[in-house]
Amino acid sequence: RVRGLRMMLQTLIWSLPALYNVGTVLFLFMFTYAIIGMNLFGQIKYADGISARNNFEDFPASLMVLFRMLTGENWDIIMRDCMNLDDCILITQAWSSTDNSTQLLRGQYLDSSDPLLDQVPDDYQQNMCSPAPFLAVVYFCSYIILLTLLLLQLIIGIILDNIETTQYTEELAVGQGHIMEFVEVWEELDPYGTSFIHVTSLTALLEGVSPPLGVK
Repeated sequence: RVRGLRMMLQTLIWSLPALYNVGTVLFLFMFTYAIIGMNLFGQIKYADGISARNNFEDFPASLMVLFRMLTGENWDIIMRDCMNLDDCILITQAWSSTDNSTQLLRGQYLDSSDPLLDQVPDDYQQNMCSPAPFLAVVYFCSYIILLTLLLLQLIIGIILDNIETTQYTEELAVGQGHIMEFVEVWEELDPYGTSFIHVTSLTALLEGVSPPLGVK
């Protein structure tokens, strides 16, 4: 158990530099996509995937949506909501026609192709439709492919590669511990660091080091 735990900790330590680099690239991608999402889908009508707690209205909220999408949770539903072009023109103030034959309530939604919108003043309506469904498809699919399928798989690959390296190192006949022990004993016999010891000190060297380098 102790050997397995040591291997896991050593693997984690060896993976940290590479994971830091990948994590930095991951954050830069998320930062870029969050800004793009705010500009494209910041005023999308609330639905199943887009809500008051899950939207692109500001930068922190955009990051949270993108982080949630990394897990693969309902990202297609969010994409579908960002493609909506139906009943997405919000009436911000109550309005009625000149002959009172038609009345619109505040908070009511109309379709973008509804001819009634030509009669409603512009400051009485807010466009909460998708800027372009095709852009939503490109945005979300590219994000999932780049971050979820590539960068996250790269992180897993780095960890697995370091596990194999650690396991190979642990199985070597002469490990790092043996080498360090040899160096410590050598330093005692060669205190001035000449890289040479007298032949008579060879016995002391072998007796001071554990197998396979010595006979301690």
